[in-house]
Amino acid sequence: MVTLPSHVFFTPKRYFWALMQELYSCAVTVTDCGCGMGILLGMADYFKLPMRGVDICHREALSNKIEFIDATTLSWSSSEWPMLCRPSHGQWIGTMIDRVRADGSCMIYIGLPRNVKRDLAGARFVKITTKPVGIDGEHFYVVPSNGFPYWPTIRDALKRVPYLE
Repeated sequence: MVTLPSHVFFTPKRYFWALMQELYSCAVTVTDCGCGMGILLGMADYFKLPMRGVDICHREALSNKIEFIDATTLSWSSSEWPMLCRPSHGQWIGTMIDRVRADGSCMIYIGLPRNVKRDLAGARFVKITTKPVGIDGEHFYVVPSNGFPYWPTIRDALKRVPYLE
């Protein structure tokens, strides 16, 4: 098994957690795919959000909550969405989008605006935030599945969340 160095790619602002709390209030749970060291999992515990984390690589420092599973092989639903935060810019993002669409779910993408076209190439997505959710300027996007009946309600609820620094 390959062990990667410890590195934090996404540091959320309070606004990110406000959005996540709203999402959970809409009966959606989230799995952090490619969760690295599991930093967000620990933060989610603080906010009492039952976030799951999966990754295919071992890290030097880890949360014990990480499941070593390939996220592209998991099934998703209207109540469980994958989240990709600052992902490596590889083929697996497109594979995740295809999987989410096939399963009738939605996918959260947290990324820098300059990476969106490359990472979400060809996918229909909605930019939820006009202000950043991360300290490096990351924004919150959702790739909705075709025909997902609750998407408009959830989208509108997320867009009503007030901005927090």
